[in-house]
Amino acid sequence: MSRPRVGRLSAALLSLVTVIALSSTAPARAGDGVDACSVPDALIRFTAGLERTRARIAGGGEATILAIGSSSTEGIGATDVDHTYPARLAVHLASRIPGAAVRVVNRGIGGEVVATTAARLRTEVAAVRPDLVIWQVGTNDAVRGVGLDTMAALVEDGLAWLEAQGIDAVLMDPQFYPRIADNAGYGQAVTVIADLAARHGVPLVRRFDAMRYWAGRPQPVSMLSGDAFHMNDQGYECIAGMIAGSLAARWTQSAAASSAEDGAQTVSASASAAAAPAAVAPASAAIAAPARLADASAARIPAVPRTAATTAAVTSASAGGSVAAPTTAVVQ
Repeated sequence: MSRPRVGRLSAALLSLVTVIALSSTAPARAGDGVDACSVPDALIRFTAGLERTRARIAGGGEATILAIGSSSTEGIGATDVDHTYPARLAVHLASRIPGAAVRVVNRGIGGEVVATTAARLRTEVAAVRPDLVIWQVGTNDAVRGVGLDTMAALVEDGLAWLEAQGIDAVLMDPQFYPRIADNAGYGQAVTVIADLAARHGVPLVRRFDAMRYWAGRPQPVSMLSGDAFHMNDQGYECIAGMIAGSLAARWTQSAAASSAEDGAQTVSASASAAAAPAAVAPASAAIAAPARLADASAARIPAVPRTAATTAAVTSASAGGSVAAPTTAVVQ
């Protein structure tokens, strides 16, 4: 059975859809009564980077975010394009930073490995002209056994190129899923991506740790679709809320506080680069026993209802062939 794809349109079709929900729903809650999307503070704080977009937002300018990656960015597993993480990220940002002009462009293609995403990174950047690139990376490489050195070299090259172009970057690591125990290299890929983010001074969306935390609750809310691999609407909603909260906090942070945190991050990254590979702690180590983490210390990610006051305009256009249609969620 073929996997469902979100927003598939013919190459000749270009449609503008204004998404206005007529009702709102209460946020999903885990069996322990806590907001399903809440996570420990340590998992949602961006302590480095984003200075260019922070200055742009502070100055009242429009910021464009390019979301690039594989199926988690495209939105496989979501019920429709409006429930992908980039579309929900746009809505969350509109709620968290009222009046800010933020455009989120989805250029995810399911099934890609780092090599294929890196090969089109420059083309997508030229077309979209983003201020920030969120690069979801590593899942398919880890599942297919792509060498960690190969993956790391490609990500390093991409990050260096974005820096040279004056574009902010954020990395997103792989998702957590039940069959993770069957793949010893998967956790190593998560660690390598965390190390790359630290050494390049770019923020990391710690999706693996967050999803493991959610799955470790006594009565968790499902974040995965029926294939137990791709995320579902709830998973995309929670990840979008995480990213929006992290971006909003960083963008609204004072310049002095931002510089102080960047300095601390540089020291940490230098120590990481000097250490032997075996000494690098796994990215998932921060959630050693998710069920024992106190929810009282977790940060609640506010649910954003779809109301007439929170409207996202979504533009869809096919890239041609079997590629799912990219989508643009515009928040103004």
